[in-house]
Amino acid sequence: MKEYISILRKESRKLVRELGLLQLNQSSKGTMSSHWHALIEIHKEPGITLTALSKILVLSVSTISRIIDALVTIADII
Repeated sequence: MKEYISILRKESRKLVRELGLLQLNQSSKGTMSSHWHALIEIHKEPGITLTALSKILVLSVSTISRIIDALVTIADII
């Protein structure tokens, strides 16, 4: 059962990315769902390149770069 849940989560994240929903969803605090998806992928593959991350998230490298910059800034505040 746990394996099925893992597969479902993975496939739902993939669907969100492919539909372009990461570009639409932004909260009032300035963090976007794309930040969370980036963190998930970085956690799964430490040392992942911007190019590889952009392919997985179906976002441009420049967008990924901005996301990473934002995450670093958030980490510095925390």
